[in-house]
Amino acid sequence: MCITNINTPPNTNNTITQFLHENATHGDVIYLTGATGFIGQIILKECDNDPSISKVYCPVRNKKGATGEERFNSTGLSNFKKTAYVPTNGSILPNDVTMVILNAYEVKFFNPVDHILKNNVVAMLQILDQCVAAGPRIKGVSVVSTAYVQEPLPYRRRDGNRIPFVLRDYISASDLYEDLVNDRVSWEELREKYSDTISPYHQRNCYAFSKHIMEHTIHERY
Repeated sequence: MCITNINTPPNTNNTITQFLHENATHGDVIYLTGATGFIGQIILKECDNDPSISKVYCPVRNKKGATGEERFNSTGLSNFKKTAYVPTNGSILPNDVTMVILNAYEVKFFNPVDHILKNNVVAMLQILDQCVAAGPRIKGVSVVSTAYVQEPLPYRRRDGNRIPFVLRDYISASDLYEDLVNDRVSWEELREKYSDTISPYHQRNCYAFSKHIMEHTIHERY
């Protein structure tokens, strides 16, 4: 399964417009997470303007006493031409979905990394597993990227223009992800052990560090 990263802020080589142009044909149905956010609204506008897109499913979770469907309406998602509400339901993909855009992510910079991964990446990987199981029906998957769009980078060492995943004992990001979400190691333990590897900025900015782990884990697995 080929996964495209859409960088935000967008660059000229890798935008949502290009992703739709390269993958969408007549009657495609998109499953879009994070539709209530700023970037989600931009993606919905692009989908509204693309004649090859027939429907955009927007899973919206319950929050602060409001149901997902109430938030779908109150945030203006129902005003777009092609949107359809679906409950999160453990992130089950509707059977007619042909493309997936994963844009949802908790923007809380200082929560512990393991907390952020559990709240965001577990469901994301469940969706990707369903995409694999669906086979050729899923024509394109995109993950909206915000981890590497500006300095400072999470790691001091660089390999060409590619940011390596290097954490001594961890051969892969997926190993680290599994240890964190299964409580085999805590964020505080990692931060103390790898204080000379992780930049001071990203020791504080847990959001960026968690997205580093997330993006590497996805590309290792899929």
